[in-house]
Amino acid sequence: MPVSRGKFIGVAVIAILLVAVPFWRGPAVANRLLDQQVQLLAKGVNFSHWLAQASLTPEQINSSIVEDDFALIRSIKMTHVRVPVDPDLLQEKTEPYRIRPENFQYLDRALYWADRHDLAIVIDLHPAPSQQDVIASAAVSRLEKLWGEIAKRYSSRRGKIFYELLNEPQLKDVAAWQEICNVLIRSIRKVDRRHTIIVGAHGWSEPESFAQMKPVGDGNVIYTFHFYEHKTFTHQGADWISGLESVRDIPYPYDAARFRFARRSISDAPAQKWLDWYEYQKYNSDKIARDLQPVLKFRQQYRVPVYCGEFGVYKKVAPAADRLNWHRDVANLLSRSQIGYALWEYRGGFDIFDDKLATELKQRNRDTLDWSVVRAIGL
Repeated sequence: MPVSRGKFIGVAVIAILLVAVPFWRGPAVANRLLDQQVQLLAKGVNFSHWLAQASLTPEQINSSIVEDDFALIRSIKMTHVRVPVDPDLLQEKTEPYRIRPENFQYLDRALYWADRHDLAIVIDLHPAPSQQDVIASAAVSRLEKLWGEIAKRYSSRRGKIFYELLNEPQLKDVAAWQEICNVLIRSIRKVDRRHTIIVGAHGWSEPESFAQMKPVGDGNVIYTFHFYEHKTFTHQGADWISGLESVRDIPYPYDAARFRFARRSISDAPAQKWLDWYEYQKYNSDKIARDLQPVLKFRQQYRVPVYCGEFGVYKKVAPAADRLNWHRDVANLLSRSQIGYALWEYRGGFDIFDDKLATELKQRNRDTLDWSVVRAIGL
């Protein structure tokens, strides 16, 4: 039966509105501000080994990352930077947990550079080296005070700043972690109701952790996970993970002949467990997609946005072509799933530079970037 012009226009308007509503929620929970914040986290990189995971001396901080690094990131069409910040930089470790206002100059400068180069910035509290004691009750009080100070200092800044409560919180009890999140969020919201908060999954923030998670008690929140599946490939040669120090030449996607050849030269028992798992799973793009499912189910069930705050491959011994295959598959999967992401990392063992060129020229710029990686992650 023919449709009248009025009815046709009405149906068309409804269709447009449905398309305009973000995939992660329904019209009933519309939040345009949060929609805009999600878009700011489309593609980015971690500025690691700068305000965390380093000596934290003025000399080191002033030389590790400079304004030109922010400009370079923007020039390759990234939208944000995630900046790990060690709480020890901003606050004393013992009671009464005195704030170190003199060190906020470094964070102030990072925010200024990000704003100047039109980049969003994630302030990621990132303790090191041990995170086990961070979750103790005294440590929660310390973080509560610190987040209150950070929020008070930046509450009047425009909304391209994100507060990430804690990197990879080492807590097996997801309910306990959720309560800690609510404590820290209340501390922030007392002085800052504007900026979006990022909440990581408990433990190592792996996708499987989302199967146990529930949303926290705040609507202006994005939930984050880290993706390094499978570590047998992404962390081969990593001397900080038991069993992976001697693992090398592992292919991605899984190739039986190449895997057997690599395995013949790896004899220690701890490594065999990692190799057994990789051989059993036979990692490829389909397996990576299955590993992401708990995150997608969480997003769909609770109508909340999600974000991949870290993904990458340790460069020491991973075959270069396989490393690109992995980056390409993960970045494509995240893009298809409409999930923003930040590569781990700008500098370090997972970095985006051509090591030979960067060493020879002693500089970081477009000429020393590893463009094969940059293009593999969709830039």
